Amino acid sequence: MGQAGRVRKVASGRRAALALFLFVMAFFVEAALGESLSDALGIDYDLAYVAAGSIAATGFVALLGGWEMLRPDVASIRRMLRLGWWLLLVGAAMGVLDLHDFVSSGMAPEPGWVGRLAGVALLCLLIGIEEEAMFRGLLLHGLLARSGRTRAGVVLACVVSSLLFGLAHVSELDASDPVQLLQAALKVTQTGTYGFVLAAATLSGRPDESDSLFGPALFHGLDDFLAMFVSIGLMGESSEVSYVATGADAWPTVTLYAVLTILYLPSVVRAALWLRALDVPQLGGVARAEGGQAPPPVPDGVCRTQPTTLPAASPVEGVPVLPQDSDTNGAGGDGLEGRPSRPW
Repeated sequence: MGQAGRVRKVASGRRAALALFLFVMAFFVEAALGESLSDALGIDYDLAYVAAGSIAATGFVALLGGWEMLRPDVASIRRMLRLGWWLLLVGAAMGVLDLHDFVSSGMAPEPGWVGRLAGVALLCLLIGIEEEAMFRGLLLHGLLARSGRTRAGVVLACVVSSLLFGLAHVSELDASDPVQLLQAALKVTQTGTYGFVLAAATLSGRPDESDSLFGPALFHGLDDFLAMFVSIGLMGESSEVSYVATGADAWPTVTLYAVLTILYLPSVVRAALWLRALDVPQLGGVARAEGGQAPPPVPDGVCRTQPTTLPAASPVEGVPVLPQDSDTNGAGGDGLEGRPSRPW
């Protein structure tokens, strides 16, 4: 590796370390700022919490120079739908089933349900922005800045960030209860496979497109809304969710997580194939902001650099100047007719 390559590698490593540090800091800022927003504005704590997380995470992504990841990008929506349309279909089917059960039970929406639906929509949008900026913008793209020079490194970054995304969805459980441990393991797997698809969708694989979080954030928010609009919006239940159930709900929860994980597999396969087709390196939006992204691949048959024309040497007394061979096509008289100029 040349000196320039070593310098870029060290710079990418520092960039990755800073991104991971800010990823951790975002949780502390989220907690502190969320409580302050809730007290100052008198709004629901969960809404204030995710709003604070959105501000912290997007602010840290911008601080790293990742503005391109934050800007609206239609191409990122198309990419997300291409990889995750099946996930959205599964989420829509579950939402329809929840609505069917609600209607068939003869229940009426709780008073104020229109305002609550609007609140749920805002909450889910902020969740999408917060979690994509945290886990894909800071964590994934921070890891890519260091490990994205090889295909194995790109896949590893996606897997590690998705695993941590899954672990973040399990908080309280009784470690002595094997059924709760099973629920937690399946929840991490189910959410992790979901996150793997979102991680792959943030990588454009094209020099003319940004690694935008816009599509995954909207997709994430819409999918969460489909899961919440009946229970929170129509029935008025609390937005605080526990992913580990006890009592009679324990085994049905195990079954739900297992079935969802299986249903997610087609999208996981599509995401894996997408990663397999990407050119490497994929250093992500954090390194790209520092100019660390590799140049776009050069089409076959095109020189990567233009031939350099050196000025003719000054004649030296006593040394004859040899004439150029017109058949060398500018190759410097090496006698190989038609050979293109060397690119160095």
